[in-house]
Amino acid sequence: DMGRLQVSVPDLQDLSGMGAAYAAGIATGVYDPDQIYEHVKRKEYTAQMEETVRAEKYAGWKQAVTQAITHN
Repeated sequence: DMGRLQVSVPDLQDLSGMGAAYAAGIATGVYDPDQIYEHVKRKEYTAQMEETVRAEKYAGWKQAVTQAITHN
């Protein structure tokens, strides 16, 4: 929400193992990288926070960071 971006997240729980398997398959020519992306189910998240709320939260975050940096 804060970045106003759409995020695509793989549904796989063990992404490390699958990533290694896909990397090996790509390296050996068994898999085409474009085909792998098509087969991995993904969940999409779209920013829904209102702009005024986002701006308030961002301003608060910036103030907190400034205080943390300047407060020794």
